[in-house]
Amino acid sequence: MTNVLEYLERSARTSPDKPALIDPGGMCTYAQLLDRARRVGSGLTGRMEKSISALCACLGCVYAGCFYVYLSPDQPRSRAEQILNVAQAGVVITAWDRMPEWQALGLDLQALAYEDLLAQQPDEGALAAVREQARDLDPLYCNFTSGSTGVPKGVVVSHRSVIDFMNYFPDLFRITGEDVLGGQAPLDFDVSVKDIYTTLKTGATLVLIPRRMFSVVTELLDYLCAHRVTTLIWAVSALCLVAQFRGFTYRVPETVNKVLFSGEQMPAKFLRQWQHYLPDAAYVNLYGPTEITCNCTYYRVDHPVEEGERLPIGRPFPNERVFLLDGEGQLVTAPGVQGELCVAGTALALGYWNAPEQTARAISLVYGGFSVAAVLGVPLGTAVCQILGWRWTFAVILAMGAALLPLLLRSLPAVPAQADSGLLKSFSILWDPRCSLCVGMILCSASATYIVYTYLSPILTETLGLPAGAVSPLLLVMGACSAASNLISGRLGERGGLRTLPMAFAAQAVLFALLPLLLGNRWAGLAGVFAMGLLMYLLNTPAQMHALSLAEQDYPFASSLCASVQPVSYNFGIAIGSFIGSAVQEGWGFRPLGLPAAMFALAALGLNLLLLRANGRRTAAAAS
Repeated sequence: MTNVLEYLERSARTSPDKPALIDPGGMCTYAQLLDRARRVGSGLTGRMEKSISALCACLGCVYAGCFYVYLSPDQPRSRAEQILNVAQAGVVITAWDRMPEWQALGLDLQALAYEDLLAQQPDEGALAAVREQARDLDPLYCNFTSGSTGVPKGVVVSHRSVIDFMNYFPDLFRITGEDVLGGQAPLDFDVSVKDIYTTLKTGATLVLIPRRMFSVVTELLDYLCAHRVTTLIWAVSALCLVAQFRGFTYRVPETVNKVLFSGEQMPAKFLRQWQHYLPDAAYVNLYGPTEITCNCTYYRVDHPVEEGERLPIGRPFPNERVFLLDGEGQLVTAPGVQGELCVAGTALALGYWNAPEQTARAISLVYGGFSVAAVLGVPLGTAVCQILGWRWTFAVILAMGAALLPLLLRSLPAVPAQADSGLLKSFSILWDPRCSLCVGMILCSASATYIVYTYLSPILTETLGLPAGAVSPLLLVMGACSAASNLISGRLGERGGLRTLPMAFAAQAVLFALLPLLLGNRWAGLAGVFAMGLLMYLLNTPAQMHALSLAEQDYPFASSLCASVQPVSYNFGIAIGSFIGSAVQEGWGFRPLGLPAAMFALAALGLNLLLLRANGRRTAAAAS
């Protein structure tokens, strides 16, 4: 299974006339739910109260090959605007009567009426084409959480994460097609994920409970009894409300036999009331943040709780590993020792949506490792060579690699194998101008740098006349400059990506064009060399972010190839630059090396501008 829509399609096939969703406005069978979702999906991609219509719209987004973000009508306008700015959605689905609200916001997005989408017939060809391109790691939904800063963060969860969670959740708690779930959570709260997809997978019935009923407990209990609800997957606060207002003295929903709760510590005094009035029900304490797809641990409350008792979070779900790390990042195994709770497994979220700062920072950190290696590796390698001979240099490198291998095996996460999409299909991305231009840009920039950088040591000694003993310290400074270049590259990735590179390539071209003159003076030459170090890695983060974005949006089957575009292209550029530099220095010496380097930098600038133009055309086409 690769798509959660298969849950719906299977349940609609086996029980087409069975109630799937119930709300105060009526009932929707599995066949009707499937039909409405496909209609919406055919037209396309929410701001509706928790209802049958809202769920049909969400599933319609999935049929359209998109992921959904639910905007609750109850949240403040300022937060809705913040979420929309982060999400950068192009389309919103809403009801006709709420259309004026969207127009009042003045946002640059297209508002579609749910009623209009529902009126059209499903486009079988379009839906089939979308499904053919779908994969299990595609995003399914994005829930926004304020986090510690109060700024909304969109947690993106894939089909695979939900499927892997659902492989265990219903079975563990014996939820079947005979159950009727009482849906308490709003659709922008991850508790609703358990309601929706447990229902679709098992063929159960989901009764959507309006929010207002939790202010009138008698009405809520009447509603549960009227629909013979058997399963409650609720936030702790919702269960507490019933107990606080002594709802059970009015009426007991005797059909309820499973009560699962999460969100905060369950007060014993309120759980004791539930156990008293529903003694035969199963009670489960669930725990987990939004980022791990609903829950990572569970605890069956198989005993009458005592006054003041604090429930443990229990044991991990079968597809997840939960562990403690101390302040040093070491595993905590001793009882009573505090640590940070960490989770690993297949149900983890994909990450935070549209968070370029975090992405750029991570990429910059990775490439910063190369710079640090250059800072430390060159002088250390030189020292080992001088003391022990050049053969021992390679022996030391081999020993370090062997020592690091067990650490890598231990620390790298397990990634589930993906279906083979075919080698030729993966390489089709290279025909896309947005990829081929990026490859050319990286290659030219690397060639420009390494025409000069390859011969840095003889330039320092023969051209600038520096003593051989000064080479290692100067290479150390050069390495520090290249490390700073990676840090700056991370900031460029955060601030504008590829749009920041034309100035960098122009600066490169000017510097290399002036290099023959600068090398005529020792201090001017050193300044030029160090400036080259500051410029040499500026493209790393923007180029890698572009390649990864390209894979995510249009070429998910070539994600590995996209990830390798930057390093492979750069290494080819190193080879080409070294070859050209060799030919130039043999014929004319070291000082003219800057001239062909400047030409390659100008070529990188031109390719960068063409790439920006190609991206602009793609964005315009997508918008239209």
